[in-house]
Amino acid sequence: MRVIVTTSRRPTQRIRSFLKDFSSIFPQVIRLSRGKTTLVDLASYAVEVGAERIIVITSKRGNPSSILTYSIDLSANLTKLHRIIISGVKLSREYGGSPCPKPSKICIDISLVKSEFQERLAEVLANDLGFEPITSLNDAPPRSIVAVINSKARTTLFSKEEIILKFLRPKPGIPCGPRLRISKVINYV
Repeated sequence: MRVIVTTSRRPTQRIRSFLKDFSSIFPQVIRLSRGKTTLVDLASYAVEVGAERIIVITSKRGNPSSILTYSIDLSANLTKLHRIIISGVKLSREYGGSPCPKPSKICIDISLVKSEFQERLAEVLANDLGFEPITSLNDAPPRSIVAVINSKARTTLFSKEEIILKFLRPKPGIPCGPRLRISKVINYV
């Protein structure tokens, strides 16, 4: 699945770094600096290059706050699919991860999925972004990147579940790409 990854308008340096880190995990990605480009222009460009999805990274106070996914039909109509709310990000350079080599495929390990929230996130990643579900790291094809979902209880006033999404190169199990703390998934379809 070919994907265009871009930012909201006027991105900060941290957003641009996150965009570079996040787009490195996708096999067929076009990374765009958005500038003044409208969503309609992005949709037209997506049809031109044969992309099926547009991912827009939005920001709040200079940090990544959500990932919006859009689908595009052949007449360049956009359909907003989901918003993944991010409560925290660690770039690969911040935790000592290695750079991602160009992957042949991106997968998601569903063996650790236990809660309804984790199932919904795995489903969104599989349907919207083309992550192939696998049942263990050993099942991953060569030269692929595997997304792993871990859950941790948030010890705040409201005590909500929070998911940590990390990306690994499967055979040696080396982390690469950003680590995301995800607090919510909003459906629009």
